[in-house]
Amino acid sequence: MSTAFPPTVDAVERLTRSSAANDLGGAALRGARLPMLVTAGGDRDHAIVFVNDAFTALTGYPAEEVLGRNPRFLRGPETDPATTQAVREALNAGRELSVELLNYRKDGSPFWNGMFMSPVRGPDGRIAYWFASHLDITPRKSRESALVRANDELEAAVQQRTDNLRTTAEQKTLLLHEVEHRVKNNLQLITSLIQFQSRRTADPSVRAALRLVQDRISAVAAAHRGLFQTDNAARFDVARFLRDLVDDLVGRTPKAEVDVCFELERIDAEAARAAPLALLINEILAHALNDGFPPGRSGRLLVSLRRENHRCTIELSDDGQADVDQLRSHLGGQAGIVDILSRQLGAVINWRNNEPGVSARITLPLEPA
Repeated sequence: MSTAFPPTVDAVERLTRSSAANDLGGAALRGARLPMLVTAGGDRDHAIVFVNDAFTALTGYPAEEVLGRNPRFLRGPETDPATTQAVREALNAGRELSVELLNYRKDGSPFWNGMFMSPVRGPDGRIAYWFASHLDITPRKSRESALVRANDELEAAVQQRTDNLRTTAEQKTLLLHEVEHRVKNNLQLITSLIQFQSRRTADPSVRAALRLVQDRISAVAAAHRGLFQTDNAARFDVARFLRDLVDDLVGRTPKAEVDVCFELERIDAEAARAAPLALLINEILAHALNDGFPPGRSGRLLVSLRRENHRCTIELSDDGQADVDQLRSHLGGQAGIVDILSRQLGAVINWRNNEPGVSARITLPLEPA
């Protein structure tokens, strides 16, 4: 950022009070390309006593409309209060300051202002004037915003980079962990935003829809969290994955007391199958808990995992109040999601009434077809 040394008190006096054609110092500041203004140091409101042509060109305000006013008229609805507080503190302390703040032109259009201000002291050491130079840094800020937006496309770029850099197992693991970590963090952020919006929504149906979306995103986030924790980025531990996913889902269903029993065999599967499997388990179990365990209803949930040759079987069995017909009916439009995920995984789901409760037996190949 360009800065300027503050003029002396005599120079400011000539600048603000003289219009003589031979006033070279005043003419230089008036004609400078860097926008500048000067305020009265002894005035508690810091009234403007001088602006140059570049300042009026930058802001759209002619000199006669700003002289005698405090520079705060350049602020607007998006100006950062913390930055304006820093300006006030520098003024009160009598020290120079360099800041970047969002200001507004006369026509209401915003621009980023790189401002440098410094005090001009008189012979007695008191501040006689404040000198401020301004620089339009909007193009730089726009580039920074573009970089932030480009981060949304980073995951695809990282995947492409992963494909190009898979020369060793170590590189592959490190790069895939980087992807999983970023995806996990982004999904957690999205989940928090949905939860915030749900709390601000009064409509029960809207809140229920947001809760359903939040549960699905949380399921995918749990899958990526498990992938990030594993030593082998290409595989994941299905048993640990199921335990984390079910505990997380039951923990988000506080209206009933459900004891969970796990019977899990250690099985590894391809990492690409973690996210669709997480969504499939979430769809089935979330509806089973909501339909089978109303407020005040306690019960038991059994989650088992076992290997059968090149396939594995996951069974979700509860003793709730719902039966298979009720559960399938309440799935409603979500049955399409279950069917799509089952086809994607090559899985087969068998339903059974426990009387009471429901069992869903999911059989799927350990590797994609």
